[in-house]
Amino acid sequence: MAVPHLIPACEADAVRDWDEARLTFRATAQRCERFGFTGTIAPGATLQLGALDWQVLGAPGHDPHSLMLYCAEERLLISADAL
Repeated sequence: MAVPHLIPACEADAVRDWDEARLTFRATAQRCERFGFTGTIAPGATLQLGALDWQVLGAPGHDPHSLMLYCAEERLLISADAL
């Protein structure tokens, strides 16, 4: 079974075209191997992962497209570096 690879919806064109300037790799002197994706997610969506429902929350900061996942049932928040 393939694992879905979801990215922020607003990044889909930049990833599809591999536009390193829009993906901020150049501006931050980061390197990232090209990757693809199977779908997109956006703030307000709900994902079912395992037996849990997760709310997708926007977490703009140094990355304006950053997302967090919140499971209210378990009171769990998965965030990158945004608190």
